[in-house]
Order: sequence, then C-alpha cells, then structure tokens
Amino acid sequence: MNKLPEAIVDNIFKYKHQLEFKHVMDELTGKVDNLYFNSRLELLRWLILNCDEIDCIILSSNRRISVDKYIEKLSQIYF
Repeated sequence: MNKLPEAIVDNIFKYKHQLEFKHVMDELTGKVDNLYFNSRLELLRWLILNCDEIDCIILSSNRRISVDKYIEKLSQIYF
C-alpha cells in the first residue's frame, strides 16, 4: 500500500472511516427506526422516569418539542 499514489490512499482511508462510522451517522440522521428501545412503550416509560433530565426532544424534522408534549403524544397511542 505504500506504493499507491497519495490520492488513492486518501480515498481508501476516507471510505474506511465512513464505513466504520456508518451506524453512528445513521443514528444522527434518523435512518434508524429504534435506536435503543424495543418498543414505543419502553421509550414512554423511560421518558417518564427521566423527564427532569431531558431538555427537549428533537424530531426527525429538526423541530424541538418539550418532553411533556412528546410524552403526551406517545401516551395517546397507548392509552
């Protein structure tokens, strides 16, 4: 690999880096349906227990919503 031109080596490392961190970028861009919880009900329970520590929820549209309003929307689905 030491004999390859610098531009090719740079491309190899660039794409290697992109592949290694693809899962992180998918999470950040919202391409993953469920990052941590197995169901929305689990998410709802976790939000209720930790609502004092969370400033806001950032939706996939980049809109911010208060935790209380998000909990309210999620609970309408289940209750």
